[in-house]
Amino acid sequence: MAFRFKRKEAVSKAIRRLAIERLDKSVRELKEGDKLEAVHSLRKNIKKVRAILRLVRAEMGKKSYREYTDLLREAADYLAAARDAHVRLQALAALILHFDRQLAPRPFVHLKKALRKNCDVVSHELSKGKSLLTVSRILKRLSKKFLRLSLKKSGWAAVTPGIKCSYRSGRKTLAKIRRDPADENFHEWRKRVKDLCYQVLVLHPIWPEEMCALAEELKTLSDQLGDDHDLVMLSQAAEEVCLPEAARQEVSTLKGSIGHRQRELRSAAMRLGSRLYVEKPAVFCKKLGCWWDIWRHKKPLTHRSRPP
Repeated sequence: MAFRFKRKEAVSKAIRRLAIERLDKSVRELKEGDKLEAVHSLRKNIKKVRAILRLVRAEMGKKSYREYTDLLREAADYLAAARDAHVRLQALAALILHFDRQLAPRPFVHLKKALRKNCDVVSHELSKGKSLLTVSRILKRLSKKFLRLSLKKSGWAAVTPGIKCSYRSGRKTLAKIRRDPADENFHEWRKRVKDLCYQVLVLHPIWPEEMCALAEELKTLSDQLGDDHDLVMLSQAAEEVCLPEAARQEVSTLKGSIGHRQRELRSAAMRLGSRLYVEKPAVFCKKLGCWWDIWRHKKPLTHRSRPP
């Protein structure tokens, strides 16, 4: 089912439905599907559930919110090693493809071999160990817990503090990056962009054309920042992996390529982000609130039925 609200559905019911759908889907995939693909899908679903929890965080109460997010974090932590190993290998392949014409034939042979071996070892440990079973139990527990989720307010009043906070946090982090473009600040920005992207997706029906366009741009920004973070992880792995002395030049060449690619990604992200976060949070939230009211009480907005 689509990851979005329904027009006549209460916000609390929508949050419960969307979360349970994502969690139950992940449980099925862990049991039946390819393990690495299931891990990737699960971590994506966990981020979606976190984003919708943050959307209604103010109406849940601190204790309740912490209980849900602690369980989500626990589940994600069991899968972190497998996900990270896979991402480093993918990041290296993407980097080689991007600089195909500049690099020598068959570049980074030793590094690629070491990263692939690490990925195979971690994946084997994951499939043979009890981590996946433990994660499935956590997800089932969470799914049952969501059946009892309740909110203090309803309608747009339940949503507006969360969407405003997400937009404000992304805007503040962008301003922080302008002062200090450190790796961790770009990574923090990516998390805030991802939250807003998923929240915009669930709000898609309030004005499909506008929300779809906004979600696509936020996804582009999130992908740019995600690729940047993957390169940070790849750079760290290259320093830590055991390579023969004759292959140490690979690390030096890799570092140069990573630096070049990061400058491209960050420059593009800053341009796009500066445009997406140009509005003040109150203005952004008021605009969406106007669309919400018309959608809830009349009909979905189109370019032929613009709000006043």
